[in-house]
Amino acid sequence: MEGAAVSFGYWVRRGVLSLARELPWASERMGAALGERAVHLVVDGELAAVRWRDGAARVRETPELPATVTLRTSRRAVVALADGDDTLLDAVLAGRVVLRGATGDLAAFHAALMAFLQGAVRAPSFAPTLDEFRAWQRARDAGPPPEESPDHG
Repeated sequence: MEGAAVSFGYWVRRGVLSLARELPWASERMGAALGERAVHLVVDGELAAVRWRDGAARVRETPELPATVTLRTSRRAVVALADGDDTLLDAVLAGRVVLRGATGDLAAFHAALMAFLQGAVRAPSFAPTLDEFRAWQRARDAGPPPEESPDHG
């Protein structure tokens, strides 16, 4: 693995933009499901605030609006979900993913998430984006990078 990890917000922005460019139907489904809802994705303390406006996704690392839906999890859990090693339901039931919001808003978030995932597995540029995220997490799980090693010097 080379270089520092990109922020989670940057990674989400790249994924959402890839879908909008390569598979507009997936992006449109996400937007239709979410409407004006503000979604806050908090992964290992990093925020990606997502909302649709004027037919396009906005992803920021600082919120514009209070969250309608909040998801809290870890990068490790995101990798397990992306790799199919875990399901969203199992992750929620086990506390690896925490979702907060009104029932209707959570249902809308789920529909948007499914549209995102259906597009992500078909978007050519999403695979390298996910590979980068996955590689960073696996390297982190293996131990600190050399520049952070206490023996480095």
